[in-house]
Amino acid sequence: MYITPSQTNLLSEWKLDGNSTDVMNAHNGTDTNISYAAGKIGQCAVFNGTSSKIVTANTTGITGTSNATFLCLIKTTAVAGTIFGFGAYVPSVSQWRGLAIITGGYLRFDIVNTNVPDNTTPINDGKWHVVGFGNNGTTHYIFVDGKAVKSGVLAATNTGAGAAVFGATSIGDGFLAGSADQGALWNRLLTDAEILAYSKDLLSNAEFFNLF
Repeated sequence: MYITPSQTNLLSEWKLDGNSTDVMNAHNGTDTNISYAAGKIGQCAVFNGTSSKIVTANTTGITGTSNATFLCLIKTTAVAGTIFGFGAYVPSVSQWRGLAIITGGYLRFDIVNTNVPDNTTPINDGKWHVVGFGNNGTTHYIFVDGKAVKSGVLAATNTGAGAAVFGATSIGDGFLAGSADQGALWNRLLTDAEILAYSKDLLSNAEFFNLF
């Protein structure tokens, strides 16, 4: 069953159902060493942890402190790797905004050369989780399974436009080992109720309620 995300300010939607086409806009992906297998909803993209990535056409100018939300389904046992990000990733002068897995299987949100790391909710148990990030001005959030698990205020802003990338940074490192399904990007911060409802839709009732 296909789940429809909130359409308000939805910029891109990658079902990852056999391809990385953006069904909302023209930010279609180019796959590098991606395979597709049975996913949570239809098929999912499988990343090998060493060379797999999906690079899309440029995002539509989510820069500065402009609001955004990204959500997708992830299944992994990794302790490192980039899930998704956009902008120009350049060491020391990075314009990247993205989400990564760090030691312990926790998530970290990065913007430019600052970050918000979580140390409460690991997601590398080999089960499907809805993960993502969002920001409202300089306040940034990490989302796991329908709720914000970490927030922080980061004054840095990403001023450079660039491609959106699944499974690696834009310079081709930080590769992810795992599977991704149903990626969506908005140019607004979704409400708590919207994030919760969409996460419940992506996960079955049994899966969702077993998480808490």
